[in-house]
Amino acid sequence: MLQYSGLGETKAAMTLPPSVLDRVGPYVVRDNVLPPAEARALLAWAIDHEANFVSSRVRDGALRADVRHSRQLRDVDFTDWRRCLKGHFKPLIASLIGELAVTPFEIDGTEMDLASHNDGDFYRQHIDMRTGPVDLERRRVLSLVYYFNAEPVAFTGGALRLHAAARRHAASTELSPARFVDIAPVQ
Repeated sequence: MLQYSGLGETKAAMTLPPSVLDRVGPYVVRDNVLPPAEARALLAWAIDHEANFVSSRVRDGALRADVRHSRQLRDVDFTDWRRCLKGHFKPLIASLIGELAVTPFEIDGTEMDLASHNDGDFYRQHIDMRTGPVDLERRRVLSLVYYFNAEPVAFTGGALRLHAAARRHAASTELSPARFVDIAPVQ
């Protein structure tokens, strides 16, 4: 409820409608995106290249251990796996656009990263796209996360936490309770 006053009189309290930013944005979870044999082969390939994983960097290439603590693959030709993964992901785009109620778009480009998260690793809350003037050139409309790991799973945790964009109630300046959803790291 919001109360406001003007010209010395107090108006009746009114309720503001909730903002779309007050809830977690749309998301879809898909299981078994890769056939089991390909998932195992990708894991074996990543383990074979473990020495090429280095400390993860954030958007501007900076090492920020307070923001992101994990390892990313560097200096290895990932072309064959990129092609394979794109072959599985690209056909999903049309159905995801419909399910997410996103305005249809053409894919101008893709980014792909291979990251390893171990015990205690994290990536703090962030907006998964560039903001500011660079948006028009490098706008990220859709993010896909693919989990793969040894089975049976030998860890706990590791969920992807999606947050609502707004952290305040529309009619209040006080912080609202955090609104989020956790996506379990299921292969």
